[in-house]
Amino acid sequence: MDLEKYAKVDTYGKLLDHSLEKLKNLGIDPEAKVNFRMADTDAKITYADLHRNTNRICNFLQDLGVKKGDKLGIVLGNCPEYHYLFFALGKLGAIMVPINPFLRGELLEYIIKHSDSKYLITSAEIFNDKISPLINKLTEVEKLMFIDKVVQLEKPEVIAFSEYAKYPTEYEPRWEVSGKDVQGIWYTSGTTGLPKGCVITHCNYMYRVMFFADYFRLKPECVIYYILPMYHVAYAVWGGPLAVAAGCEIVQVQWFSASRFWKHVCTYKPYIVFSTGTIIPILLKQPETPDELEGKKYLKLWVGWPVDDPNTVKQRWPDIKFIEAYGTTEAPVCSICSIDEPEIGSAGPPLPYTILKIVDPQTKQELPRGSVGEIVYGHKLGPDYIVKEYYKDPIKTSEAIRDGLWYSGDLGYIDEKGCLHFVDRVKDYIRVAGENVSSLVVESIIRKHPAIQEVAVVGVKGELGHDEIVAHVVPKPGVSIEPKEFFEWCNKEMAYFMVPRYLVIRKELPKTATLRIEKYKLREEGVPPEAFDRVKLGIKLRR
Repeated sequence: MDLEKYAKVDTYGKLLDHSLEKLKNLGIDPEAKVNFRMADTDAKITYADLHRNTNRICNFLQDLGVKKGDKLGIVLGNCPEYHYLFFALGKLGAIMVPINPFLRGELLEYIIKHSDSKYLITSAEIFNDKISPLINKLTEVEKLMFIDKVVQLEKPEVIAFSEYAKYPTEYEPRWEVSGKDVQGIWYTSGTTGLPKGCVITHCNYMYRVMFFADYFRLKPECVIYYILPMYHVAYAVWGGPLAVAAGCEIVQVQWFSASRFWKHVCTYKPYIVFSTGTIIPILLKQPETPDELEGKKYLKLWVGWPVDDPNTVKQRWPDIKFIEAYGTTEAPVCSICSIDEPEIGSAGPPLPYTILKIVDPQTKQELPRGSVGEIVYGHKLGPDYIVKEYYKDPIKTSEAIRDGLWYSGDLGYIDEKGCLHFVDRVKDYIRVAGENVSSLVVESIIRKHPAIQEVAVVGVKGELGHDEIVAHVVPKPGVSIEPKEFFEWCNKEMAYFMVPRYLVIRKELPKTATLRIEKYKLREEGVPPEAFDRVKLGIKLRR
């Protein structure tokens, strides 16, 4: 592989020129070719719209005083304006700070302040619900832009984002933006505590964008159906920018809906779907409908990790290829399974550009194949293609980045075929009775219980100071779980040391907006008073 091939288009701004040139060479009219569409609405953007409005936004923001290196906090749901901002800020050289619009209170205040965002872009609804209570504390924010109705304030200055439409469609940059410049500060989802600000260069993400346009064999006639939020890192690589790199169309949903999924597939006829793996079991539990029978004829590729029940998936959707991969915010997509013959159950071999190692979490010594250890990886073109640093956190930076490699904090192993298997987070691996227990393995077994909809397993310190397994479960609608029966079922289905000590029955699990379970919150709970104790129920373990 020519490693330099995908490094030539190295910023989000340059990607626009690349796409227009590609369409021109193929004889496709950018005025007619749709690039972005919001599902269930009339909102759509052509490639010509994208180019013109990106330039207008650059001129607009520059006129407001935005300079290269300034941070812009974006607190928005999925919307066309978000799509424009990826390219406009990339062209302008301003630093994007995508912020989860479901955050509120101290956490939202922390990210806005910690990121040094001088400018905020939001909607009236999000402002009134989330930002307004904090506004007097956000003294660093100089200008507040609304994509819809402007909320009048004394401070900071408020501006209608729609004013960009009055600006010229040609933009002359005042400064050069290169792939080594910072594209964004991406805050981690907070599943392990306080979010960390990952400082990301343009070339880090853009390299993957260009690579995967080829890898997925995307053509202008293809349609991407995208389920995840636009503020999530996956959008920067596998969302709108990927569509632009391929010259194809992306359909963005407001939010995942099991009842609308196959209706959308029938309507938009996507070639590829991007989702989390948590969406797949939800759809599997829905009855098969005429829309599904028709829709699965169109869908060729489905990228959604992990696939917990491959046999059921293959039986129900035999002609769809399910692609599993591994990556992080800091250094996305280091391995992926074969697009021609995907084998569900691993994240595939390392990509041609990836340096991949498995090391002992304590000694950091590299381990042989088959051994479980910390996943460590980097890019063969150098450290610019992984996270630059954690913003304002030199200690965490030095812990996670060493010799140009990213120490992920995830456990995994490489099998005899050279494929990467994710095992668990280092913090989620539980030491019970001298045995190492993966929370994910226990969860995959418990998920098969007929009464259980969702499960999260964590380890907590028990009465004697030893690790104990706590299973937090959500029952299926209208179904009850009998604790004694649950423990007896686990006793039959798993090794004795994997059987949870405690059961907590919940209405819902704490999650991030991207549907990742926040296990740190469950660990902080310890053993809640309402937990059922296997020992007190008289369940004896089968050895």
